[in-house]
Amino acid sequence: NTETAQLDGLLFVAQFAWRPRPATTLNAKEIQKVEKNLKTYMARYGKEDEIRRKRLEASANKEKIESLTFFRDLFAIRSAKAAEEQQERIRLGLDIAVDEGEFEVMDELEEHFVSEKVETYFG
Repeated sequence: NTETAQLDGLLFVAQFAWRPRPATTLNAKEIQKVEKNLKTYMARYGKEDEIRRKRLEASANKEKIESLTFFRDLFAIRSAKAAEEQQERIRLGLDIAVDEGEFEVMDELEEHFVSEKVETYFG
């Protein structure tokens, strides 16, 4: 039954389970020691986090550099192939100059009268 399923979902979402925090396992002296050395811990773990972040960035940069190198190599190969093909077309006399200033694009619209029929409208 869809109503029951919807109702069950609603009841599930509306439930809230609270659990108190467990008591600390450290005594007062140990808590003071941790608070006293907190800056030292922050500095040490901060450095470790920074090293990890730099390592991840270097990995991402390495992938980008590899992709860029692959693209540039492929572009060089394709450009060389295109230059070879252009030389072959020139040798065969099939060279088509593709200079943007050499061609002019013109749009022409031609209309031809085919027939005319006059109808009377009685509205």
